[in-house]
Amino acid sequence: MVTPLQTFVSEYARIRAAEGHGFATVEELRALPRVGRNHRHAAIWRIRRRSYGVLVNRVLTQFDKPLRILDLGAGCGWLTYRLSALGHDGIAVDINSDGEDGLGAAGRLGCRSILADFDRLPLSDRQADLAIFNGSFHYSTDYRRTLRETFRVAPLVVIMDSPIYHDETSGLRMVAEQSARSTAIACKQFLTWTELAALGHWRVFHPWYGLSWAMRPMIAKLRGHREPATFALLLQSRSN
Repeated sequence: MVTPLQTFVSEYARIRAAEGHGFATVEELRALPRVGRNHRHAAIWRIRRRSYGVLVNRVLTQFDKPLRILDLGAGCGWLTYRLSALGHDGIAVDINSDGEDGLGAAGRLGCRSILADFDRLPLSDRQADLAIFNGSFHYSTDYRRTLRETFRVAPLVVIMDSPIYHDETSGLRMVAEQSARSTAIACKQFLTWTELAALGHWRVFHPWYGLSWAMRPMIAKLRGHREPATFALLLQSRSN
């Protein structure tokens, strides 16, 4: 019997392939989060590049030793590869094994990986120092349960590259605007600041994307459009 999660993985892989995600060569994978200016998803990777810079310069610099890091929702493994190059012990975790967009690609980069759902991590308690939701936390079907399982294996959690809204209606409109998305599992596909506050105290880092990006909320309000998403980097410790 095919489970909803298996259906989601199949649909997700199909949608991602149709949208042109994935990288055919190891050279492309090694360059991430940098892509060419004319890349189909250059805007997305620009956000990821800035988030990665904040992660390295504002979070990882707080530690004076290599960390054991879980890259949750690792996709092609680019973040695990980068963290390993910095001397950390990274493990890519995902439910997608695709060779260009999933853990198959991470294997081509030489990354260690685990094929698993981040609500059921096949890891012992305190096995990692830090867990990073890499553009993936908004796919959780139960944010509180997901965090509880993550804190079981790591005392520090980072959420990065998940869309966040003040107004839930704007998030719902964003999801409705997506022409291709899986409905196999009941995930919201966005977060709100109210939900995050209910999940504990977060240290919030706002990457700088430039003046035009910073003006987006004001312009959207003047034009009567929905609120644009925020992509902050969030850090929480188990003690909170």
